[in-house]
Amino acid sequence: AARAVAEAIADAEQRAKALGELAAALVRAGQIDGLAALWRDARTADELWRMLVIPPAWFAELPALGAELLAATQWVDAALARG
Repeated sequence: AARAVAEAIADAEQRAKALGELAAALVRAGQIDGLAALWRDARTADELWRMLVIPPAWFAELPALGAELLAATQWVDAALARG
């Protein structure tokens, strides 16, 4: 429900901020799959970077997170290049 509300925000900057807050909540709850899904579905680079709220230790413990981040970054860059 929180994700749907955040994604419904029309203003891109406010939507990115709300998604960043949601990402932080997912990290606190240990919801890695939900965080990865947010990254994959980012609409803008700003959204993606605001959602990067991962404790650095997670990258060592869960290497798949780094791969998810790179995949999402590449997707957003490609989508933005297409216009």
